Amino acid sequence: MGKTSNNTPAYNGNRPYIFISYSHRDTAKVVSLIAAMQNRGYRVWYDQGIEGGSEWANNIANHLRNCSAFVAFISHNSMASENCLDEISYAKSNNKPSLMIFLEEQVELPEGTDMQTARFQRMYYTQPDSAKDFAVQLQEAQILAPCCGEDALEYYNDLKKNSEALHNDLEIVAARKHQMLDHVDQFVITQDNEELFRQAEILYARWLFNKDGKVTIAAVDQAVKLCRQSAEMGNPKALARLAYFYDKDYIVTGGNELMRFKIAYGYYSMICYSGISEIEIQSGCPYVSWKNIRENTARAMLRMLSRAPAELQESNTYNFKTNCDRVHMELGLSETVFS
Repeated sequence: MGKTSNNTPAYNGNRPYIFISYSHRDTAKVVSLIAAMQNRGYRVWYDQGIEGGSEWANNIANHLRNCSAFVAFISHNSMASENCLDEISYAKSNNKPSLMIFLEEQVELPEGTDMQTARFQRMYYTQPDSAKDFAVQLQEAQILAPCCGEDALEYYNDLKKNSEALHNDLEIVAARKHQMLDHVDQFVITQDNEELFRQAEILYARWLFNKDGKVTIAAVDQAVKLCRQSAEMGNPKALARLAYFYDKDYIVTGGNELMRFKIAYGYYSMICYSGISEIEIQSGCPYVSWKNIRENTARAMLRMLSRAPAELQESNTYNFKTNCDRVHMELGLSETVFS
């Protein structure tokens, strides 16, 4: 391992995290992969910004001892690094669930290291695949699952992307979006659609807070389906959550990032720009503030648009500043609220 200087922060908190071992000679490639992992929701710690010396060694040992999973990026450089070899040995002696990711082909491991890591799970990133695709492939490594997901259960928290894309057909999804657009004036929270939404939230929460690897992506899949049913029955909270799932890339959209942003925007904007002054709430359902729903949805939508691809920003419909102005005009929210 070696000291780095970049804008990809290391995880700092009390939840399960992944310890990253790598050679500082591979920093450029490794940091891009770490950023992709973080964007999928993985909590990652590495020696970002730590000075060398005894304090560095103690810090490394402490974080390795307390991590929930160990990932070693293997290259000719790392196998020539005593620090990297020490970290692998320390992870083995502390029985850490471990994954070796080979950055190069035909890397020869020292005999002792080869023996120590014989039971480590192994993956390969030796082809010029995208960092995003690499992060999706990590879904196969169940030992990393406890280190993935954020704490919040709130409807519109800006959680990082942290799941494999789900198997939904883009054309069917788009058709259902238009179906809901036709009924945007019929927002109503009933006991039936609220129960569906509640079940969806419970499933999603189970997946978020999963620590033993037993709650799989199927939980998110089912949460999406229940959200869609609730939204089609007129629940605006479910509609906003469905947009959130698109925003965070939980739902496949033919691999087209622009299409994902457009569909998510369609759902978000249905609520933000509905023009409805209030929603109907069936007797027996808890009070819901329509104003809060619209404001929270607007914040989520604008956060999404702030990081939208440049080619999408060129469109007046999806332009961040244009939507900021419209949100300010229709909801009274200033740009400082969501910037």
